[in-house]
Amino acid sequence: MDPSTDRRPFEDAPQTWPSCLCHGFIIFLGFLLLLITFPISGWFALKEG
Repeated sequence: MDPSTDRRPFEDAPQTWPSCLCHGFIIFLGFLLLLITFPISGWFALKEG
């Protein structure tokens, strides 16, 4: 492993495609979770009010 990537791995290391794919998948899952739970929580808040 290159010692220059050990100090700042997120700044110096180039993005490989599995890392990019995993990052995009995690962002997509988070967005999907927000999209699903936000209307449900809003509906419960309006129903209780």
